[in-house]
Amino acid sequence: MKKTVKLNDVIARSITTKEEKKLFEQELLINEIAKNVADMRKAAKLPQEKLAKRAETTLEVI
Repeated sequence: MKKTVKLNDVIARSITTKEEKKLFEQELLINEIAKNVADMRKAAKLPQEKLAKRAETTLEVI
């Protein structure tokens, strides 16, 4: 059976500097926040357009 390899694990092993690590962790956090916002928006049955309007931002940002 093949072993499953996660892309984040491969990237994490290839990081060589503190700056790269900081940027990678920052991107992971941004992605987690975005996923949580999307999950909450869907649970509230709130269309992206309405969330964008309420947040006073564009649909692309949402």
